[in-house]
Amino acid sequence: MKALSIKEPWISLIANGEKTIETRTWRTAYRGRLLLVGSKQPPGRYAGLAACAAKIVDCRLMNKPDAEAAKCPYIPGLYAWMLDDVRKLQKPFPVKGSLGIYEIAGIFEYESGEITTDPVLQCMACSHWQVKRGTYEEFCDHDEGVLEIPYPVFGHQIGDRQFATRRR
Repeated sequence: MKALSIKEPWISLIANGEKTIETRTWRTAYRGRLLLVGSKQPPGRYAGLAACAAKIVDCRLMNKPDAEAAKCPYIPGLYAWMLDDVRKLQKPFPVKGSLGIYEIAGIFEYESGEITTDPVLQCMACSHWQVKRGTYEEFCDHDEGVLEIPYPVFGHQIGDRQFATRRR
């Protein structure tokens, strides 16, 4: 999955839905889902952690009315990265940040919108599945066993049930 590091307090504002425009001195042609990661400096709630995911839907020069949504003053020459469909992570996890837009392996985004590095459990009887939480006994009442899928991939199928995930 592609990622972008953002400093505090802006990463928290984005995760809480208060900031919908990220400003940068450079433009991007990338459009799509992006994991937003808190920079380690300055310290803050999301320092070094994945905080949320969002879609970049547009990138253009910033204009004066963008200042409110960007939570920063208007500065000529800055680019406004328009964010949409921001989804705060239920369980932030550590990520080694980098400059620019970078790739992170082993991150999965489920159709429900959940993003995690955790394996998935799937019942062999009913094909019910979920991200691994707690013990196997808490997962399903069937006696036929539980399959743990450490790295789910798109199109995995058990019986007639489709296991729909996207490896990003």
